[in-house]
Amino acid sequence: MLIDSSGRKIDYLRISLTQKCSLRCVYCMRQECKVQNDEKYEGFVRAAKAAALLGISKIRLTGGEPLMYEGIENLTGEIKRIDGIKHIGLTTNGLALDKKLDLLLKNGLDSVNISLDAYNRYLYKEITGFDGFDTVLCAIKNACEKIPVKINSVLLSSDAENITGIALLAKELPVSVRFIELMPFGPAAGMHSVSENEIIKILEQKFGKFSLSNAFHGSGPARYFHAEGFKGDIGFISAMSHSFCQSCNRIRLTSDFLLKTCIQYPPVLDLKPFLYGDIETLAEKIREHVLQKPPHHDLCSHPCTCPMFTIGG
Repeated sequence: MLIDSSGRKIDYLRISLTQKCSLRCVYCMRQECKVQNDEKYEGFVRAAKAAALLGISKIRLTGGEPLMYEGIENLTGEIKRIDGIKHIGLTTNGLALDKKLDLLLKNGLDSVNISLDAYNRYLYKEITGFDGFDTVLCAIKNACEKIPVKINSVLLSSDAENITGIALLAKELPVSVRFIELMPFGPAAGMHSVSENEIIKILEQKFGKFSLSNAFHGSGPARYFHAEGFKGDIGFISAMSHSFCQSCNRIRLTSDFLLKTCIQYPPVLDLKPFLYGDIETLAEKIREHVLQKPPHHDLCSHPCTCPMFTIGG
């Protein structure tokens, strides 16, 4: 079992496979951003094996856009077959999901989170730089027939029509819609973050009173609510207004094999010197580093200069 210095059980590893992305969201990766080359997946497999030895049981593949990573289907299968790994998830913008989902499922993918920050094609294009709304909406509808789906929505304004439109997906489909407060990383520093309380007020005016959901949604930090007549639930990941650091159970591996124990702070451990040696030694290096995990972030006072795509969303 992997325990940090604050007594938190760490059982969740997020692996950012690539910094590449097929979108250019205004709060993350703008047109002028440069990205690093991808690493080969053997390193990710070895890191996952070492993490599993320590008690990591859930792994999520992120980016950038992980579906742009060549070989993600095989990588998914190799990681899922590691002893101790019980769940492997994917976070994607959804643009290429229809083409790759069936093969990912054959390789053991357990769940998918799909990003959608707008509920009309014009606002979607304004935020992302691409006219992909219809493609993503189709991918959501197709995926929820085959695999558990959560929708991640980062709101840039308190526009009630957009917020209620996104929430309606949880009424019409068996999906969980999670509203995620914008975190001040890179281009997002200084941008308006729509708070959980603002969103709940808008949604309850439209749909009536929400109650806490009794459904199981995994081990992440979201708080889930249910509204009458909804097939799915509404969740909130509110790192800015409702800190959940005291229950944080995750660590992150960047696309260049830097291990982060906190989304904001150093220290960062470069795993590259240890990746291809003894797995037990690699695991021990990870354990030692996890003991340095900070007790909490302080993003409200100290925005991070690194854009999110370099860390892994």
